[in-house]
Amino acid sequence: MKSVKLDTTSDLCSIYLFRNVTNSSEIKSKLINGEIDATVLNAVLIPDILQIFVAANKAFLSNVQGEKLTKTIHTEVLFNLSPTKKVTESLKIFGIDESVKDLIVVVFSQDESQGKIKTIQDLIDGDLKDLSELEEITDWSRISKLHGVSENTDPKSLTDLVISKTACKEFLI
Repeated sequence: MKSVKLDTTSDLCSIYLFRNVTNSSEIKSKLINGEIDATVLNAVLIPDILQIFVAANKAFLSNVQGEKLTKTIHTEVLFNLSPTKKVTESLKIFGIDESVKDLIVVVFSQDESQGKIKTIQDLIDGDLKDLSELEEITDWSRISKLHGVSENTDPKSLTDLVISKTACKEFLI
């Protein structure tokens, strides 16, 4: 788990990695019904958690300014992660489906209490892991294709590109 205070608010953004998840379909259903107060995304498409913190900070800024393009702060994070300007496509790309076994859960809170994540952890049939394991599951080929760059691109360069595109999305599309 890694947490940072967002620049745009005093909210705390915490990121958790779950592996070997067996109930992704149930989790997706609960997300759609608004029963989970968190952003849940496909972990294999994230090269570095900094990308998530950038997307989360932008989502909160859009919310504060009344310029959110999606219905919730959580879908705004997914939208900000995506290189496309189409909301539905962004949710399909970074959201989860029954085939997703590795999840990242992003929780926003006003303090460091662990209440929200404990509730979510009880819903997920999977293993809470250290974020360092993200390196093992990152699908560089899918990330390259998603962002329109050569599959031969160095992972460090690709990570820098993806984070920069997330930070500057509104200027690029």
